[in-house]
Amino acid sequence: MTRKDHPLAQYPRVLLTDLLPYHLITYFPQTSIGKKITSTLLNYNSNLSIAGEGNDELSLATQVLANDGVGIVVNNHFLDSFDIAKIKINLPKNTRTVFLAYNPKVKMSQSIQLLINLLRKK
Repeated sequence: MTRKDHPLAQYPRVLLTDLLPYHLITYFPQTSIGKKITSTLLNYNSNLSIAGEGNDELSLATQVLANDGVGIVVNNHFLDSFDIAKIKINLPKNTRTVFLAYNPKVKMSQSIQLLINLLRKK
């Protein structure tokens, strides 16, 4: 995400190489998503500049608007209230981690149980 007057705002999708000239803002590296994003970015290119950090999308969007940075965040409805440009980033397919949370004491359908068993094997 960027301010709407940012040079990247004109593009619907960018590559990680397109981010090299810019200061990036993302989640604190102490969080699981921050650790994943930071390691993905820096493993791709150690010259990427992470200039700001925040706890959540709201604080990151505020920093982007105030500092003209490029925010690397999860796209969710919290961002809709900000006047920002949302830009997709082409990332390697293995950069997303998905978690499944469930209560094992609650009876589940056979389909859900099969899904849980499948995910446990991976």
